[in-house]
Amino acid sequence: MLNSYSVQSANPDAVTGTLVPYAAGKGYEIILCTIDPSGPPLDPDVRGSKASELVEAAMAAGVSSEAIYIDPVVVHLSGGATAQEHAESVLETMRLLGRVFDPPIKTVAGVEYLSLGAPRELRSPISRVYLAMLSSLGLTAAFVDVTDAEMIRDIRLIKALRNESLYSVSDAELN
Repeated sequence: MLNSYSVQSANPDAVTGTLVPYAAGKGYEIILCTIDPSGPPLDPDVRGSKASELVEAAMAAGVSSEAIYIDPVVVHLSGGATAQEHAESVLETMRLLGRVFDPPIKTVAGVEYLSLGAPRELRSPISRVYLAMLSSLGLTAAFVDVTDAEMIRDIRLIKALRNESLYSVSDAELN
C-alpha cells in the first residue's frame, strides 16, 4: 500500500503524474489525501471535490476502485484556532464521501493524529471517541496506537457491531 501524504504535501502533481501510475502498474493499493499545497482545506465540500478528482485520476490510470483509499486528513487538536473545525470537517467529509461514491470508496484516517499534543492520559480517550465517530460514518481503516489495549478492544467491538466479525464476550475484554 502506498500513502501519498508526503508526496502530495510536497508536490501534488507528482501524485497523479507519478505515484498513481506507479501504483496502477504494480497493482498496489493507494491512499489518496484530501489536501492541497497549503494543507487540508477546512471546507468539507473542497475535501470531497479533491477526493473525487483523485479517485477519477486513479481509476483513469488503471487503479481499481477496490485499491483506492481516501484520507480526509485529520489535524491534531492542538494545531491552532481551527483544529476543532478541522475535526468536524473530517466528519462532514466522511458523510459526503458516503453519498458521493457508489459503490462506496474505502477510507482511512490517522485517528491518532487528532490527540497529538494532548496530555498522555487524554490521548487514548480522544482517539477512541473519534474512531467511534468515524466508524459510524463508514471508515474502512485507521492509523491507531496498537499498544493501546482499550483502542484495540474498541476496534474489536466496532467490527463486531458492524457485523464484520462474530461477536464474542472476549471482544469486550481488555487483553
